Amino acid sequence: DRSELAEAVQYLVDGYQRYINDDIEGSITQLRKAVQILRDKVIPKVKELEGIEKLSEHTKELIKKTNKLIDDLSGIIKVLYSILSIGGPHPGPTPRESTLLAFRIMLSIIDYLAKVMK
Repeated sequence: DRSELAEAVQYLVDGYQRYINDDIEGSITQLRKAVQILRDKVIPKVKELEGIEKLSEHTKELIKKTNKLIDDLSGIIKVLYSILSIGGPHPGPTPRESTLLAFRIMLSIIDYLAKVMK
């Protein structure tokens, strides 16, 4: 089921449209919603797909690397949420350049997750 990824993409596209139309605040809100969906709905499912039970036929090293990859991806998503939050690593609202950076990273993450969740 990829409905969560589709929902994240909808927020991402809406956020980008708002960004293009100079509605930075609206763009940030939509991008933050996309990040929340990945954080709360998609990443937990990826952990189930790539959990220890499903990888039992593989080596322990592969399991460690897979779990580290998921943890690192979760960390990136947390940082994106911080970037898109008011008073994140910047004073006040998220700057335009940071918003575009968050959009590009989100697009790459969603592309990766779509491939993982085949």
